[in-house]
Amino acid sequence: MSDDPFAAVKAQVKLVIWDLDETLWGGTLSEEGIRPIAENLDMVRALVDRGIMCSICSKNDFDQAKQALEKLGVWDLFVFPHIAWSPKGQAIAQMIEEMGLRDENVLFLDDNHLNLEEAMFFSKALMTVDASKGPVAGLLELPQLKGKDDRKHSRLAQYKVMEQKKDERENSGLSNVDFLRQSEIKIKIITDVENHMDRVLELLNRTNQLNFTKIRANTEKERADLDALLKVSGMHAGLIQVKDRYGDYGVVGFFCVRTKFSGTTVHHFAFSCRTLNMGVEQWVWNYLH
Repeated sequence: MSDDPFAAVKAQVKLVIWDLDETLWGGTLSEEGIRPIAENLDMVRALVDRGIMCSICSKNDFDQAKQALEKLGVWDLFVFPHIAWSPKGQAIAQMIEEMGLRDENVLFLDDNHLNLEEAMFFSKALMTVDASKGPVAGLLELPQLKGKDDRKHSRLAQYKVMEQKKDERENSGLSNVDFLRQSEIKIKIITDVENHMDRVLELLNRTNQLNFTKIRANTEKERADLDALLKVSGMHAGLIQVKDRYGDYGVVGFFCVRTKFSGTTVHHFAFSCRTLNMGVEQWVWNYLH
């Protein structure tokens, strides 16, 4: 076995799920009380500033835990928290699905090895760190948690919108289709692709789950191929911007297709998980055909 406590962290991390007792803070909330761990609270702030989301999976009383986190000044930095006296494995799997992520990009921190094993049983590719082995703030030094500058918290705001929609959908009693209809989804196609190449490259290189063509533009040659492709006669490229009555999701998709008498060739078709289950990619596909 490796002596490196962070050896399991091998992929890009998009979400860190925190246990609370003896992990985010010292002590047990429902028993002797808690001891704040300043470096962990600073780590949560640093992760969100990097565009890496933080959530919670903890066996605790929800209201009591929320009050403690508000007092520590970090409650608003967490999304999709699961705080309940219920098993963690299925809760984490459901959380990952609701956020539109893949378990291979999620890191779970807990001091109880049984909780870690249970979580990995339900989410096979989940990365885990045993918080009982020592401080976890060193994770911030790993390249897998480098993230990108998001000190404006735009990514946090987008996941807060997703969280609000989930809560309203669950409480509405509507079918998913009816709920989407009342969401007033608006789609805008931006054809001025050249002036938004940074976002194009992000969508091609960072998205996985909804990158239907899996063609990247990481290397100099791949980038040159993309530039040449966009100049081909008859090529149609565009970025997809989405908003609804809950908020603005920003630019969430990119397509590049060429239509001829013989049919349509799809060169790029990639979408962010922000709009998963909204039907956006299906609408764009139908529009292009």
